[in-house]
Amino acid sequence: MSTNRLDQIKNEFNFIILNYRYALLICPALLVYIFSNDINIIALYGLIYRKICLHNFNETICNSLQNFTNYSILVQEISSHKNIELNVAFLVPAIFAIIQLASIGDRRRNYQLPLIVSLIGSLGQAFILIFAVKQEYSTCFALLVVSQIVNGLCGGGSLAFISSCFSHIAVHEDKVNAINNAGQKYRSIRYSILESSLLFGQFFGSFSSGYLIGNRRELYKFQQTYIISFSLYLIVFIYTIIIFKYIKRKSPDEVPKIENNENLDVDVLKTDMVHVVEPKIGLFKKIKNQFKFLGEAWVLLSKKRDKNARFLIISILILFYFGCSISLGIISLQYLYLIKKPISLTQIQYGLYKALSTCCRAVSLLVILPILKRFFKLPDYFLLVIGLTSEFLNLVVFSLASRFTWIVWLGPVAYMCSNYFAVCVRSYASKLVDKNETGKVFGLVGVTEFLVLLTSSTAFSLIYKQTVSTFPSLVFIVGCGICILICYPFLIFIIRELKKHQF
Repeated sequence: MSTNRLDQIKNEFNFIILNYRYALLICPALLVYIFSNDINIIALYGLIYRKICLHNFNETICNSLQNFTNYSILVQEISSHKNIELNVAFLVPAIFAIIQLASIGDRRRNYQLPLIVSLIGSLGQAFILIFAVKQEYSTCFALLVVSQIVNGLCGGGSLAFISSCFSHIAVHEDKVNAINNAGQKYRSIRYSILESSLLFGQFFGSFSSGYLIGNRRELYKFQQTYIISFSLYLIVFIYTIIIFKYIKRKSPDEVPKIENNENLDVDVLKTDMVHVVEPKIGLFKKIKNQFKFLGEAWVLLSKKRDKNARFLIISILILFYFGCSISLGIISLQYLYLIKKPISLTQIQYGLYKALSTCCRAVSLLVILPILKRFFKLPDYFLLVIGLTSEFLNLVVFSLASRFTWIVWLGPVAYMCSNYFAVCVRSYASKLVDKNETGKVFGLVGVTEFLVLLTSSTAFSLIYKQTVSTFPSLVFIVGCGICILICYPFLIFIIRELKKHQF
């Protein structure tokens, strides 16, 4: 290999990874957090299912519920309804909280506080769930609602944490690019590294959840699972505090010395060392300012931008909404669908299925996406098409699974490129706004995900509840229709506009 070739590879490695190593230190925190969050969510689905069954039938029937078709359908119907109630309790406060957290991060150009707040919500939720497991049905469900509200008030847990991680990468990237701007074209690869950390966390969480809960779903195992989840959240909490102190201490060494006062307003890493005396603000004004954050989302969307960028931001968010509707919108139904006859996966098999799915997606992000970007020079809008197509194929698999049960195991392969969609949406969204607006735009992406869970998830749950005894795969067929009739035409239109921008 020639010296020039080695130098080129070295430079690309610097642009992709080395210059951003302090930003990427957040990846282990995201991996462990999502690991804990995934076992938390799967345990929540299982706990609701188990509690509803025990409330209506005895333990003997619940241990072999698959053999009682009518009883199983009743539990499925009630479970889908309870999922809607829990989603509303979680999402309504979360929609407002995540915008405020994103605005705080943008103002400070530091996302430690949003990360810490979201972790506090997750810790609070896990702590409540530890005690909720042993309570009788009505008290348990009331505590589940309280835990969802607590998590929502702190930014929505995982979505706030994920959005803050992406914003942290973008802010650090802007600071490094103030010195060397050659690395911006690799932003989608760095985001894919972060996204793959998320997916590996889901892999370990899904794989572990089945064995932690067990096929019989004993209540004491749910309690043990939530204790483990709480402990992992606490580890991430401590790590996040330590790592931000480390980044703050190390970052100034990478920045050239500022020669004169004229350069003090340059947004580079060393600006953290400049002390700014802020005027004191009264308590009433602080509370009033919190509500101003809600209007900043509208300011972001209404701000005039070059080359029709404002229209593109809105269009991408709309596409993201419908794209998420066919994935996140039905995610809570997959558990009910897969454990029901004729598929009848056990708790351990479901965990293995989820683990296989997330592993395929993580490998796709770490291996296939960099190859497509590096060797085939594919622009991000082609990756949007690939990601959306992957979601569509997964829906096709689920639509056919009720007739051909074996085909469900092809779902992880069909779905393996689906995260390209989210990666590229975040990448484009961050490139279309100013560098001091990255937190708000990622906050809007998070809010869009919340709206998906609140609206389309509710709609799909209602459809599933009405058709679970006759045509349970209808929700997936509806998802295919949304993809064909709305997402693809909208994506083609957006691609035409994106070609006008040089990223």
